[in-house]
Amino acid sequence: GTTGEWNDPLFGISKKAWTLGDYFKLGPSVSIMLPMNDSTKNEVSLLYNIGGALKLSLNTKTLGLDALSVAYQLGMSRNFTRFDTNAASGAPNQAYRIRNRFDIGYNITDALSFFSRLDFDSNYSVNSILTNKFNHLQSFKYAINDTLSTSIMHSNGGAYLKSETYENNLKIFDSEKSEYSVGLEISL
Repeated sequence: GTTGEWNDPLFGISKKAWTLGDYFKLGPSVSIMLPMNDSTKNEVSLLYNIGGALKLSLNTKTLGLDALSVAYQLGMSRNFTRFDTNAASGAPNQAYRIRNRFDIGYNITDALSFFSRLDFDSNYSVNSILTNKFNHLQSFKYAINDTLSTSIMHSNGGAYLKSETYENNLKIFDSEKSEYSVGLEISL
């Protein structure tokens, strides 16, 4: 969406992960996203999106690395739209997305933690045109107390390959596309 718009709400349900031996846990989840912002409703003509995922987590406590978290998630989602084309661009709307997600987190202290996520998306249009995208983020979170925490985050994303040269476009920092944010979280 454009600046100042709400993101589309995503509602999810997950099952407690199954233990796979001493080192891994596997957990399923399902989700539904409803259109809320104007661009999703009017340009993409999204009615809703449904998805599912499997998350494989490394049981780092077994390895004696309690402060570390490592996970991989494979997900698939399906868009249901009123029209096959984007009203703004005329391009075919996305029908399916397959997402490969890699998460790494580290608790530096009891109050300070670091988190990094890297997503690789394969998006299939209603005409079966494939586009690959990436998104990554890094954040530092500081717990002021049990109820209040603050965070600072950097993210960047875009097409995996440059459209003109097909060179790798994956960058941690991009002077034009990198975004920064600060957050305040209240846990009741």
